[in-house]
Amino acid sequence: MNLKPKEELFVQSYLKHNAHGTKAYLDIAPGIKEVSARVNASRLLANISIRIRISKLLDEQGLGIMAVIKLLKSILRKKTYKTGSSTTYYRPSAATKLEVIDRLIQLHGISGNQIQLTSEQISQIAQMLKDFEGLGQKKGDT
Repeated sequence: MNLKPKEELFVQSYLKHNAHGTKAYLDIAPGIKEVSARVNASRLLANISIRIRISKLLDEQGLGIMAVIKLLKSILRKKTYKTGSSTTYYRPSAATKLEVIDRLIQLHGISGNQIQLTSEQISQIAQMLKDFEGLGQKKGDT
């Protein structure tokens, strides 16, 4: 499934602009009005071939959905750091956790039917959300 040259440029620009479709389209079509860029970017991102290409490139960069889920799970857990004779505890804020989840959804287009997830991926996302809810109920979580 080959993309047209302009579509491939859009995909590359989309990743360069951290999944911001309007900026990506403005990058490949300078001079276009922002409202038109937003509409055209939305149209391109609805194309399953483009979504698959984005996912493939993210996988190649080590940012595939499974890698991101694994990273998110590690972020959700309390971290302990030892420095000399003292121990420091770090728990990411709820805002940080939600930001990571939002990035996962945005980068991989999980919302809607834009990308197909395996049952294993769906199961891991469900467990991740369950873990997240459990952490939010613990005392001291921000």
